[in-house]
Amino acid sequence: MVGVDTITGYYKVREDVGLDGKVFCDTLVVPEYDSALIDGDMEAINSGNIVNVLNEQGQIMLNLDLSVLSEEDKHKIATSTEESMVDVTIFQKYTAPRGSWACESFFKIIDVK
Repeated sequence: MVGVDTITGYYKVREDVGLDGKVFCDTLVVPEYDSALIDGDMEAINSGNIVNVLNEQGQIMLNLDLSVLSEEDKHKIATSTEESMVDVTIFQKYTAPRGSWACESFFKIIDVK
């Protein structure tokens, strides 16, 4: 599914294994959601997609590309916690194409609050 939505979550680095060995992915953990976009990602995970994953609590961890953000928005996301979450407006570019790399993000971040 492609579209725009605002989700609430907190930052967490996720360790994974990529083609060149161990990698560290920037993610947004989304404890609760009411979003058709996230529903689509959950369906992909349940179908075997391993790019976005679930944490031990069953919460979705969405890969983010922080490199394209302003320093201010990077800081807002990177300092968010489970106790102090951040609202992120995202545009989902596409869902899990074949050949995706471990930390690939399917989202463009539009706004951070």
